[in-house]
Amino acid sequence: MNQLCSTRINLIKVGLICDYMYFTEGLRTLTEEERNTLETMTKSKEVMIKAAAYILLDNISVANYIIDNMADDDKTVFKDYPIYHLAHNKK
Repeated sequence: MNQLCSTRINLIKVGLICDYMYFTEGLRTLTEEERNTLETMTKSKEVMIKAAAYILLDNISVANYIIDNMADDDKTVFKDYPIYHLAHNKK
């Protein structure tokens, strides 16, 4: 699999994770298991996953720092995900 295809697959995964967690967060409180998963995600090498995890953990300042320092292409993609708007609604 070439690098571009791999990157697109990772971005799709990030989108699915972000969308799922966004809708879950809006409906109920996160379980301890979900919080532990999010804590693990904060250590990801994928900046979009890391930013999404911090948003859902209500650490908006860290999430914003990560988003502000993303490559422009990543930032543009991330801003299209609902999770990005959740962060701005929590400010």
